[in-house]
Amino acid sequence: HRVRHNTAKAYTLNVAGNIVTSSILSSIYDDDAVLTAVRTGEVYRRMGYGGYLVSYICNDIKGRVYIMRDAELNEHFYTDLGFKNIGIWRMYR
Repeated sequence: HRVRHNTAKAYTLNVAGNIVTSSILSSIYDDDAVLTAVRTGEVYRRMGYGGYLVSYICNDIKGRVYIMRDAELNEHFYTDLGFKNIGIWRMYR
Protein backbone atom coordinates (compact mmCIF):
# COMPACT_ATOMS: atom_id res chain seq x y z
CA HIS A 1 0.00 0.00 0.00
CA ARG A 2 2.70 2.50 0.99
CA VAL A 3 4.81 1.67 -2.07
CA ARG A 4 1.82 2.30 -4.32
CA HIS A 5 1.31 5.69 -2.67
CA ASN A 6 5.00 6.65 -2.92
CA THR A 7 5.52 6.80 0.86
CA ALA A 8 7.89 3.80 0.86
CA LYS A 9 10.25 2.10 -1.62
CA ALA A 10 11.91 -1.28 -1.90
CA TYR A 11 15.13 -1.76 -3.87
CA THR A 12 17.08 -4.81 -5.03
CA LEU A 13 20.42 -5.25 -6.76
CA ASN A 14 20.51 -8.27 -9.03
CA VAL A 15 23.64 -9.96 -10.38
CA ALA A 16 23.34 -12.79 -12.91
CA GLY A 17 19.66 -13.18 -12.09
CA ASN A 18 20.20 -13.36 -8.32
CA ILE A 19 19.18 -10.77 -5.76
CA VAL A 20 22.45 -10.04 -3.96
CA THR A 21 21.32 -7.12 -1.81
CA SER A 22 18.08 -5.39 -0.96
CA SER A 23 16.95 -2.36 0.99
CA ILE A 24 13.81 -0.58 2.17
CA LEU A 25 12.93 3.06 2.63
CA SER A 26 10.12 2.60 5.13
CA SER A 27 9.04 6.22 5.13
CA ILE A 28 9.22 8.94 2.49
CA TYR A 29 7.83 12.35 3.37
CA ASP A 30 8.31 15.43 1.23
CA ASP A 31 11.84 14.88 -0.11
CA ASP A 32 13.26 13.07 2.96
CA ALA A 33 13.33 9.33 3.70
CA VAL A 34 14.14 6.79 6.41
CA LEU A 35 16.31 3.81 5.46
CA THR A 36 15.40 0.93 7.76
CA ALA A 37 16.79 -2.19 6.14
CA VAL A 38 19.82 -3.21 4.11
CA ARG A 39 20.49 -6.90 3.61
CA THR A 40 23.20 -8.50 1.51
CA GLY A 41 23.40 -12.24 0.97
CA GLU A 42 26.21 -13.80 2.97
CA VAL A 43 28.26 -14.94 -0.05
CA TYR A 44 28.07 -11.42 -1.56
CA ARG A 45 29.19 -9.46 1.52
CA ARG A 46 32.33 -7.29 1.47
CA MET A 47 32.13 -6.97 -2.33
CA GLY A 48 30.66 -3.44 -2.37
CA TYR A 49 27.12 -4.41 -3.37
CA GLY A 50 25.44 -3.08 -0.20
CA GLY A 51 27.33 0.21 -0.39
CA TYR A 52 26.50 0.58 -4.08
CA LEU A 53 22.79 0.08 -3.40
CA VAL A 54 22.73 2.51 -0.46
CA SER A 55 24.57 5.12 -2.56
CA TYR A 56 22.07 4.62 -5.36
CA ILE A 57 19.17 5.07 -2.94
CA CYS A 58 20.69 8.26 -1.47
CA ASN A 59 21.03 9.70 -4.96
CA ASP A 60 17.46 8.64 -5.82
CA ILE A 61 16.05 10.70 -2.93
CA LYS A 62 16.09 14.49 -3.36
CA GLY A 63 16.28 15.39 0.32
CA ARG A 64 17.89 13.83 3.38
CA VAL A 65 18.15 10.12 4.07
CA TYR A 66 18.10 9.06 7.72
CA ILE A 67 18.96 5.56 8.91
CA MET A 68 17.22 3.61 11.63
CA ARG A 69 19.36 0.82 13.08
CA ASP A 70 20.77 -0.58 16.29
CA ALA A 71 23.19 1.81 18.01
CA GLU A 72 26.76 1.44 16.74
CA LEU A 73 25.85 -1.39 14.36
CA ASN A 74 27.67 -1.01 11.02
CA GLU A 75 28.83 2.51 11.94
CA HIS A 76 31.88 2.30 9.67
CA PHE A 77 29.77 1.13 6.70
CA TYR A 78 27.49 4.16 6.94
CA THR A 79 30.15 6.79 7.69
CA ASP A 80 32.15 5.58 4.68
CA LEU A 81 29.04 6.24 2.58
CA GLY A 82 28.77 9.84 3.83
CA PHE A 83 26.32 9.53 6.71
CA LYS A 84 26.98 11.78 9.67
CA ASN A 85 26.09 11.16 13.30
CA ILE A 86 23.56 13.80 14.34
CA GLY A 87 22.67 12.28 17.70
CA ILE A 88 20.14 9.49 17.72
CA TRP A 89 19.93 9.55 13.91
CA ARG A 90 22.53 9.25 11.16
CA MET A 91 21.94 11.45 8.15
CA TYR A 92 23.11 11.52 4.56
CA ARG A 93 23.45 15.05 3.04
